[in-house]
Amino acid sequence: MGVALERFSLCFQLVAASRDKKVCFSLNMDAMAKSPAKVTLRQLTLSEVFLKRKSSIKLEKPTLLNEISFEISSSDSEPESTCNNGEEPTKTSRPIHESKRKQSCSTPTSSKKRNNIIIKQDVCITPKIVSNQTSMRKSPISSPSKNNSVKQLKAKEGKQLQVKQLKAFMDLFERVEKNMHLRNLLQNCSVLNRFKTLTTEQQYVVMKLFVWKKQWYNIYKFCNKAKIEFDENLDKLHLFSNLQSAGFLDSATIFLFYAEYLSDDLNELLNQMDVSQIKEILNQLRIIPVARKKMQLIATVLTATRRQSTIGVKTLKDRVLSEIHKKLGDAYQIRPDICDAFNKLYVLATFTEFYSDIQDYFRRFDLIFPTAPIESYPVFHSILSFERYAEALKIKTDLESHLVGYHKNNKISVIYSIATDAYAKLRDVSMRNEPVHESAPHLNKFTSKYVYCKILSDCCQKLFTKARGKPSEVKQWLQYLIETFPNSTKLGGWYHLLIWINMRHLDRMFYRTSAEFLIEALDKKKPLFLEKDVFKLEELGRKLLKPTTKYQLHQLHHDTLVRLISRTSKISHIPEKQIDAKCIRSNNSGRKRTYFLRSDGETTAVSVEDVALEHYKDCGYPAGSHCEGSLIKALLILYFWDIIYNPEIVVRGSFISKWQSAPLDFFTRYFYENRKGAIDMRLMQIETVFSHEELINFGINNYQQHSHKCCSVIFKRVDGRVMDIIKDVSLVEILITVIGRKVLSKIFERLIKNLYQFFSGMPDLLIWNIDQKIHKFVEVKGEGDKLAPNQTLWLLYLHEIGASVEVCWVHSMGSKRKIIQRGNQNEGDVSDNDSD
Repeated sequence: MGVALERFSLCFQLVAASRDKKVCFSLNMDAMAKSPAKVTLRQLTLSEVFLKRKSSIKLEKPTLLNEISFEISSSDSEPESTCNNGEEPTKTSRPIHESKRKQSCSTPTSSKKRNNIIIKQDVCITPKIVSNQTSMRKSPISSPSKNNSVKQLKAKEGKQLQVKQLKAFMDLFERVEKNMHLRNLLQNCSVLNRFKTLTTEQQYVVMKLFVWKKQWYNIYKFCNKAKIEFDENLDKLHLFSNLQSAGFLDSATIFLFYAEYLSDDLNELLNQMDVSQIKEILNQLRIIPVARKKMQLIATVLTATRRQSTIGVKTLKDRVLSEIHKKLGDAYQIRPDICDAFNKLYVLATFTEFYSDIQDYFRRFDLIFPTAPIESYPVFHSILSFERYAEALKIKTDLESHLVGYHKNNKISVIYSIATDAYAKLRDVSMRNEPVHESAPHLNKFTSKYVYCKILSDCCQKLFTKARGKPSEVKQWLQYLIETFPNSTKLGGWYHLLIWINMRHLDRMFYRTSAEFLIEALDKKKPLFLEKDVFKLEELGRKLLKPTTKYQLHQLHHDTLVRLISRTSKISHIPEKQIDAKCIRSNNSGRKRTYFLRSDGETTAVSVEDVALEHYKDCGYPAGSHCEGSLIKALLILYFWDIIYNPEIVVRGSFISKWQSAPLDFFTRYFYENRKGAIDMRLMQIETVFSHEELINFGINNYQQHSHKCCSVIFKRVDGRVMDIIKDVSLVEILITVIGRKVLSKIFERLIKNLYQFFSGMPDLLIWNIDQKIHKFVEVKGEGDKLAPNQTLWLLYLHEIGASVEVCWVHSMGSKRKIIQRGNQNEGDVSDNDSD
């Protein structure tokens, strides 16, 4: 006889296992027949983690509850129970969250009460694997694709349903399906095919649960937060139950019953709560919450549950679980395997313009991309290579989230864990000798090997100091990176960090080893280094050549370094200016100071760059911008647009998607090599061939046609547009006039040939006087600031090509500083404190 499983308040307790897969469970049901009966459970899916970690069951393959039929037997033989109204009981199981039936069935059973949990006696459940040929009763919950019971979702009054996000999400499927190579990489992903069969309402709910933070959501609060509503609460229960039965969601009710027996899952449950909810739980337990941070509050709760074994009949853990259950209520979360499938889809559809946060993708869904010929090119050699890349990209995204405020939030241990994992996986990947793109080497960045190299390199930058305690490990990682990736553009940076660790951050300083590493770098690897890395390495060499009480170099090493360090610092040639301004002093290191400007009786808080702009207005430069080179980069795009997106210039693997803001080799050393002839011709046209009017008209025409389209060179991100930087077309003519075509062509040459290394470091301000046709590039520095190597190199280059440059030092009034004593403040040496 069938049994109705109302609310399905059951506690699974796995107690035994054998080769014939017999398992005993302890059940708690509102109605249960004592006589032998068969109960088919279709609404639950046992977590594989639960089976592996918390039970002694060993199944040949992962077994789902919807594949198991249970025989319920009792030691006492009782006649069939009937409902109060005399009708035959139903033979189908009810949904877990379905509301109470009007007719209740009562069955006399032997039970006892422990910790307010009713446990049925002498009930043995024997699972039987149901074959595919066995006919099973249909569940009362209809399939998602044919469900007509759920009413149409609608927006709450005064709010708008975000159907645009669902449209953008479904567009990911379309992108993959239209590309043969991408489609084949997901050919075995049945989850995505099942998702497309869901109704629009169900797709919207699953999409929101995937996009939002992965946690349990009460369905009523979720619908309110997602700005949707139903006519009845029963519709919500049906919708979420349908998605659970379809395998897209997990129910918190079942998870809470697992937690009844799994002590270490209490921490996971508490992590799903907000800080306010955890404080409420502590108040219910009569514990004063002293801590403020979430992790500390959770630790307080866990400590209390271990320290106080019982309070009355219930244990303290039972009370915590009860409070969590009240706060979660009818709660669901998206299944991990569904998240994994969606993440792969997202990476595959957007890897050419990847956002780590999918919300950024939604905000930029309607962007207009440049038109370029699209090539069908297999970026990933196999399904396995793509899955490895997606896994590595997920670790990289996780690292980026931890690097935000890592020194304040004590995330050093997390970053170190990620680094050790990346190091192990990088060694494993390097031993496989996976195929590379020989005809399109710029596409090698879409490999797991490249991503793990980037992860480990970024971690080294955060862990190398004594204060963070990992200099020895970082030294080992750097040596491995140098040996494994001898042609990387990061090679010079790795050598610099390795030498600096040996000089400053090991318990025993290895100055001789530092000198040997530096000689090896400058003598054999210098052509492979970026210009800023050579500059930094030579600065280290000058430090080593100055003997101290701690060390004195061997004469042979000393003479070799003197020969190799040929560059002399020319920063003294750069003019300077020093100004004073009122500011608010801050004790927080790394935070920029706030300065004050007084105008027309009003005081305004401004940045140090704004102080400099106001100062130069009184010095004959009435117009200017704090752009850090973005104006120049926007002009560069206008004058090279037809070369960057030229359909006649065929570069393998440069455009493989119409959602690209730049060719895939744009920020690589191969961009200039692939277009050398066209780029050299355009530079000549800008400098001498075009007349002044032709040059201006060329830029204005491109502005009118393309300024609204995205190009990642503006901010090195996909949503950069020329019109966001050059807000008025008249500025094109102004910039060409005040800077001059010869200086501008030299700046363009430096950028277009080496965009990957000279993208950053341009001076903060560009100021001009259109009447006098003059300009000035100004690097602004506040108290305690120093010129970075890439900034110094840009200042030196601009000075060499004839541009007007200057360094402006802004000091707070009353500060102690070394004043430069010279007749002309615009000429002379930089103070000793700032020259380093």
